Amino acid sequence: MGILGFFQRGGATPNGIGKQVTRAKDPYSQSEYRVDAMKKLLQWNTKESLLGVLDRFSIVVQSPHWDEEEKTWLKEELQKKGDLAKEAIVQFIGTAGAVTHPTQVLSCLCSSQEEFAGLLQRALQARSPEDHRGSQAKRELILALQAVDVDGVVESICVYLQDQNDDVRCAAIDAVRAKGNKKLKQRLVAMLADESSSSRVLRHVASAVSRLNLHIEDAFVLASSLQESYVVQDSKLKKRSS
Repeated sequence: MGILGFFQRGGATPNGIGKQVTRAKDPYSQSEYRVDAMKKLLQWNTKESLLGVLDRFSIVVQSPHWDEEEKTWLKEELQKKGDLAKEAIVQFIGTAGAVTHPTQVLSCLCSSQEEFAGLLQRALQARSPEDHRGSQAKRELILALQAVDVDGVVESICVYLQDQNDDVRCAAIDAVRAKGNKKLKQRLVAMLADESSSSRVLRHVASAVSRLNLHIEDAFVLASSLQESYVVQDSKLKKRSS
């Protein structure tokens, strides 16, 4: 599209898009004003305007009722945009702080679960376990991947067993517990000795190991914060009797 064609789209300029995004994200205005702004962004139907309207998912407005209503409506409208929305969502989830609603739309726009899983994996891998930022998005992407019935997704999650954020680590533990193979599940056992982990993470992984009934060498030494509550007995992790 030429420059003239771009500017003839009735306000779909960077400045025009920015103004409508601001209106769409105003948590205190009336719902009809936010919806009107979202309609303009959708009608302009450019990748830039769709990236702008996706930003509505990043905020929670004052009324929980209207927040849910608007987000449900927006998800339905984005599905109608097809490949253009898909392209915008793929870019958006690579950097956004909250991705649950956009990934739900993406799931409907992908041609297969394999394609969907691949796009989620790419978005997750764009966020390093060493990075303190983006923890909410990492956790949401792990949860979305766990729900996809595609072989191999857990391998891409395992690195986040050592994430900087406890919520992310616990989500990764749950994913490995639910879908990991025997080798991956044994990585949970190794975590039981990690003195650098928080008590919360250690309790979470201990619960997973106990539920899975994983084999543990009798000489294995648990992290000190677990020793009051758990013991290795008969090559299994068991809760101490109260």
